[in-house]
Amino acid sequence: MAFDASEDNEVEATATKRMEADAVCFDISLKVKHPSSQSEKWTVAWLDKKKRYHLLTLQSRSPASTFEQVGSTWKKEFTTCESNVKFREVKALILAPKESGKVAQKLQLRW
Repeated sequence: MAFDASEDNEVEATATKRMEADAVCFDISLKVKHPSSQSEKWTVAWLDKKKRYHLLTLQSRSPASTFEQVGSTWKKEFTTCESNVKFREVKALILAPKESGKVAQKLQLRW
């Protein structure tokens, strides 16, 4: 499992990496402290050992494309897979909000 938190501690993320058939899959959970700090759209890429980025397609697990309130935080879960990649080639996941004003919330989850 990998973990990171934003510089402003408003956003936290955890991710697990697993094999599924011929693909490496990632289960990603985002938590935010305040609804105003939520970015609904995220860019996710995996980083290889040569520090090259590979964009991933996201599919929200539940609920569809929205944050769910859990106690005093808000949570969003994603799953995504990349075919024909060796498990050990994936060194990190990069999560960044698509909104330019939220650069401080960029996260890097390393294994």
